[in-house]
Amino acid sequence: MTESLIIARSYAGDEDMALIQQANARWAQMASSLGYIHPGDIAHRLGNGMRKAKMPLTETVQIWEKDGEVVGWVANYQYWHGFELQIHPDYRGSDLHNCMADWGEAQVKAYIENHPSAEPDAKKEIFWDLFEGDEATARLMKERGYKPGDKSFSYATRDLSEPFGHAALPEYFSIRQVTGPEEVEAIIAVHSGAFGSEWTAEQYLKVMEGPGYLAEREWVVVEPLDTFAAFTVTWFDEINKTGLFEPVGTHEKYQRAGLGRALMTHVMYHMRNQGLETAIVWHGNDNPASAGLYAALGFQRRYTIQEMKRELT
Repeated sequence: MTESLIIARSYAGDEDMALIQQANARWAQMASSLGYIHPGDIAHRLGNGMRKAKMPLTETVQIWEKDGEVVGWVANYQYWHGFELQIHPDYRGSDLHNCMADWGEAQVKAYIENHPSAEPDAKKEIFWDLFEGDEATARLMKERGYKPGDKSFSYATRDLSEPFGHAALPEYFSIRQVTGPEEVEAIIAVHSGAFGSEWTAEQYLKVMEGPGYLAEREWVVVEPLDTFAAFTVTWFDEINKTGLFEPVGTHEKYQRAGLGRALMTHVMYHMRNQGLETAIVWHGNDNPASAGLYAALGFQRRYTIQEMKRELT
């Protein structure tokens, strides 16, 4: 009997977003969440994070399938000169794992060569994140010459069955869900004000129309004059009963007023009422404000994610 072949193909559209999200959820259920980004984070990274990409997802995401089932996928993060590699737990450390890394590196290398830095002495490096404890991926990275980079992140979780306590809003402030695309201007104002980013209405409407995003899962703190003061987008994994906060932000004019804590507390009650069991956040380890907020809300670090880099020769 002939063994089934593993076939690689390009990302084709929104249906494939759902496929790779479902694959990540199944893999996390089969093994553990170690090494896997949340299904919602896939939509966030490939939608929000890639909004200024020069190439479409059909050219930057590759999917590997066996008998019609996704066994791995890679995304080329153009602007960051890095890639995401997610693989079925049965194939970690296999020839397929190595082949997928080849594809990811080749894509990033081609992008770097075709879009040279304005700084002539800039290093040409490829970046790839490593969950500490993912020994198969760590070995593969070592064989390929990767070394720790400057950044690391915490993946923190919070049991939604535990008490939340009370987090009050300032007088006349309120919390509600976004109603839909008609609020896009107010949404991009609070996103930009929180992170110093530059959003256009067209860019955010594309995010809102993308797979996985639901307006009722974007929550805002509204100040007395009806301006959005803080926000969070939440993403649900129904298979593993987890809810991801990504991103969370408070407009610079309203920071240090407890809005983020009140908002997340409110939304965690909602998550629990929707049947979810665990809340998840990511944050940079160079961001003590975020670390302090999440710790105060009862989140505990589960994994450390280390940026790894390899210099091109």
